[in-house]
Amino acid sequence: MKAAVITCYFNALGVQSRLKNFEVFAARLKKQKVPLYVVEALFPGQKSSLARFSNVMTVECEAVLWQKESLLNLLIQKLDTKYTGVIWCDADVIFENAGWFRQTAKMLKTYAVVQPFSKAIRLPRGAGRYVKASEHFDTFAEVYQRAPQLLLKGDFAAHGHTGFAWAARREILEEHGLYDAMIAGSGDHVMAHAFAGDFASPCIYRILGNNPRHIAHFQKWARRVYPQVRGRIGVVPGRLLHLWHGETENRRYVDRNRELAAFDFDPERDIERDANGLWRWGRRKRGLQGKIGQWLSRGRKGEMRDWAIRYFAARKEDG
Repeated sequence: MKAAVITCYFNALGVQSRLKNFEVFAARLKKQKVPLYVVEALFPGQKSSLARFSNVMTVECEAVLWQKESLLNLLIQKLDTKYTGVIWCDADVIFENAGWFRQTAKMLKTYAVVQPFSKAIRLPRGAGRYVKASEHFDTFAEVYQRAPQLLLKGDFAAHGHTGFAWAARREILEEHGLYDAMIAGSGDHVMAHAFAGDFASPCIYRILGNNPRHIAHFQKWARRVYPQVRGRIGVVPGRLLHLWHGETENRRYVDRNRELAAFDFDPERDIERDANGLWRWGRRKRGLQGKIGQWLSRGRKGEMRDWAIRYFAARKEDG
C-alpha cells in the first residue's frame, strides 16, 4: 500500500517551540525519505512560517480553536490519489524505528487502522533524544491487542496513549473524515475508542463531560465509521519521542473539554464552517431572529471564544 504522512501546523499565538519542533520533525522524515504533506492555518495578519518547506498547503483560518482534525480533513481531500494509506502525525514527534513507515504501510493491508508505534516517550525540555527522565506510555493499540477489556475501564493510563500518530486506509477517511468537532482537543482519544467500537464507556463521558449534545454528535460519527474498522487495529513496534513544548499540566487534557461542556457546547449549534471548510463560531443562535438572536449569539459564543483564546495562551508552550 502506498502511504503518505500528513500533518497540520496552526500557531495563532506565534509559539516558537512549535516551529522548532516542526523543523526537527520534518528533517527526520526527510532523512527517512518519507513523503510529508502539510496544511498550515494562517490566522488574520499571519504570514506562512513554513514557506521554505515543500508540499505545504496554506489556508486562511478565522477562529482560534483546535483546528487539527478539520485541517487534516482538508488535506486528505487534496492528497494525490496514488496514496491509498494515510498517516496523520503531530508535527513534534520522532520515530526511533527506522522502518516504521514501511511497516505501517504494509500493516494497512491487514488492519483498517494502525498506530505506528508501540511506546510513547515524552521528552523533557531541551532533549532531542531519549533520556532517563522521560515519561513512558504504552500505546492504545498495543494495549488493545493484548488486553482489549481495558478499553472500557475509563482510565487513560490503563488503556494506553491515544495521541501523536495514527494511520488508516484512505477510503475510510475520505468517506467519514476524522472526527473534527473536538475544538478543545482530544480528538485522537475519542476516535481511538470509536475504532474499537466503544461509543459510551466512562472515558467518553470523562472527556466530554456532562454534555449530551456533544456526546450524541460524536456517537453519530462513531457509528458510521466503526463498520469499516470493527476493531481491526494494528500496532507497529518501536518508540515515538514527543518533543517538549510546554508542561503537560498546562494542557489540562480532561478539564479543557469539561470547561467547554459547561457552556452547553453543541457542535450543531455553536460552530459552523468558514469559506475554507474550517471551524468558526456560529454567527447566530439558530431559531432566533433579529437583534435578540444576534445578542445571544455574541454573548454566549463570545464567552466561549474568549475561553478558547485563554486556554491556548495558558498552555505556555515556550515555557
